Amino acid sequence: MTRLRGFATLGLLLALLGCGARPDATPAIRSISANITLTDAGAFPGARGQDCAGRGAYADLVDGSRVTITNSAATPLGTARLGAGTVEDANTCRFSFTAKGLPEAAFYLVGIGKRTPLPFSWGELSQDGWTLNIALGSGG
Repeated sequence: MTRLRGFATLGLLLALLGCGARPDATPAIRSISANITLTDAGAFPGARGQDCAGRGAYADLVDGSRVTITNSAATPLGTARLGAGTVEDANTCRFSFTAKGLPEAAFYLVGIGKRTPLPFSWGELSQDGWTLNIALGSGG
């Protein structure tokens, strides 16, 4: 019985000290970048390259809008801010962001401004080089 108790104590100590843990068991740290295309007919009359922002139903898409990244259980993993929008043409404004230091998750939910979060799997993101291309608006 004493010998059994000794093995149990040793096992508990090893578990507490982390001995036997695989070095590759550390969660991967990732960054997710995104290019967001907002299409809204005639909403961006400025010259190509000028600053732009969403309006009306897209008024939450502006320079500095909060981007939240969660896992499928809605646990926060990271945040970012939208960069300034840039006019592509009279109907198109482009934004971007990069969220850094994200732990590994099977799925990531990306919430931009007040938008419903969009789901992306680890496999999708890995295949796309951890860069999202998101289309919003009347053309997306």
